[in-house]
Amino acid sequence: MRARLVAMDSLLCPPMFISVAYIDGGEDDGSIEAAASKLLADRESLDAVAFSSDGADLLEMPGAYRAMKALKPAKLKSMIVTEGRDKVALDDLMGAGYADMAMVRIRGRISDEQRSTLEFLEDYGYWYGVTAEMVPGITDESAMREIADASAGCKKFLMRAVDPVKNGMAGVKPFEEKEVRSLVKSVGGLVRNPTFLGFI
Repeated sequence: MRARLVAMDSLLCPPMFISVAYIDGGEDDGSIEAAASKLLADRESLDAVAFSSDGADLLEMPGAYRAMKALKPAKLKSMIVTEGRDKVALDDLMGAGYADMAMVRIRGRISDEQRSTLEFLEDYGYWYGVTAEMVPGITDESAMREIADASAGCKKFLMRAVDPVKNGMAGVKPFEEKEVRSLVKSVGGLVRNPTFLGFI
């Protein structure tokens, strides 16, 4: 396993001070040990360390649990960033203490699996946040309200709009500013403190 550490990410879960360790399944190149040393040195100034991946969801990645265990400094809160499609794997991971919090990314529309995962996090009293990634041509006000309804107990509800040009979505018309405003407004009263964080 390998890790790429972002020493401070101000947009993953504002206003928390978080370092993000991006884990992938490549050959061990010493980056896990180097990242762990950096996190240990910085732990007094951090609220948490978050574990994420640029590729496959961590819940689907063999060896990810070992990497998370090696990276997490003692007594520092940890968060897993996941699409939340495997409730059983998330239950195993959080039950074993590899992560204390979850940030569930929902892109476009919420699935039944993601809805079930949010119910699990709520039922067991875990701290969790939701990032709704609004996709042109897929996410409308109805989809946003469905996500917000399922996320009523979350501690953070964050929204980002997907830029089709940056994401290689040829032929997809980008959101107009008024459409984004309407989507953001549609979740008002359904979740606490919804926050729009711009385009990705």
